[in-house]
Amino acid sequence: MKRYIKQYLFLLLAGAMITSCSKMDESYSGFLKDGERLYTGRPDSLLVSPGNGRLKVSWKLPADPKITTIKLLWNRRADSLVLPVERTTGDKMEQIVSGLPQGIYTFEIFAYDKNGNTSIRSEAIGEVFGSNYQSIITNRPVEKAIHRVVEDPISHVILSEDPYLDWFGASGQVSEVTVEYIDKSNSKRVRKIRQVPNPINPERSKIWADTTKLPGYKANSIIRWRTSYLPTPLAIDTFFTAWNEIIAERITIDPNYKDPIVFPNDYQIIAKHSNKPLAIKTANNSNSTEVVQKALPATDLSAVWIVKQIPGENSTTNNTITNKWNGAKDMAVSGGSIDDNAKIIQYTKAAGGTNDTWIIKSANANNTYYYILNLKSNKAITITGSGTGDNVNAVQATYTGADNQLFKFVLVGP
Repeated sequence: MKRYIKQYLFLLLAGAMITSCSKMDESYSGFLKDGERLYTGRPDSLLVSPGNGRLKVSWKLPADPKITTIKLLWNRRADSLVLPVERTTGDKMEQIVSGLPQGIYTFEIFAYDKNGNTSIRSEAIGEVFGSNYQSIITNRPVEKAIHRVVEDPISHVILSEDPYLDWFGASGQVSEVTVEYIDKSNSKRVRKIRQVPNPINPERSKIWADTTKLPGYKANSIIRWRTSYLPTPLAIDTFFTAWNEIIAERITIDPNYKDPIVFPNDYQIIAKHSNKPLAIKTANNSNSTEVVQKALPATDLSAVWIVKQIPGENSTTNNTITNKWNGAKDMAVSGGSIDDNAKIIQYTKAAGGTNDTWIIKSANANNTYYYILNLKSNKAITITGSGTGDNVNAVQATYTGADNQLFKFVLVGP
């Protein structure tokens, strides 16, 4: 009896499977009644490059020789272009799509053969920029425009000239700054300013030089400049700011004048507002000892600093400032911070570090006072709260030209 039941169940199961397969064949045959579905090769490496009111779409053609057209769709397939494939230009194609409002767009691309067979879809996203972006870009700010003239005080013969612009920083999207000025022959000169290799380590990212020379500048003539922006590195269009204008301030220097900073040498670095020198808070060899202002004589080596240029540098850029008391600890920004109010400390020189490297810049015509910028943060050594007492901390802060950010360098020793 059990044997009959097993045979019955087996036949019942087999019948169900045959019925199921018949239904499956009927359903699948609906897709294949006109034959097997054929696909062409698929375009790949689809890339959308942003622009001003437009985009560039580029892609790589598949090797499939049967492809005759490319269809490009966007705006939720409400807009499209059909492009013929011409292999004479190689295996890459590109198309500019213009007249687009600013915003984000998704592009789809299909390849077709002459029989209408299509490829699988490729897709990429890109952004169109326009008036919104234009409204937020700003011209690179000029800190000062100087026409430095060395002139004989008796004959008034000009012995040398050094016209230049000093800049504040530039946005990461700035691609170029264009400067135009008139030279002594009344000809227009144009300077295209771009980033330069990092002087500390050329393997690092390029940087913006903070000074631009203007050779041949005609005294009291207008200098104008504007800044170029690329919204992304792949952008096909450049945005430009409006032009700004400035006239370089003429500063006359006596040829017998000598810059008080001679490298390398020992100095007291004295705050203008308090007339007190920078010093380490306590004379020791410990890392992280704070730098403060303190009324100490030049005989106290904790208030004396060795100023050295980094090899290969010139002028007053990229220096180390080492405390004389220990001779081995450099002035540095605590923790390598780039924030305002980060403390200035002494610390063992870090290989390749920039938080212990300083740019010393003149604050007036005769180099009486200087401000000291950290190379990493581009912020100035500042006496906290303009305090005038002893042991007031030195910190870093955005440079404003205030007296508590200005220092004179007084040579120590013979």
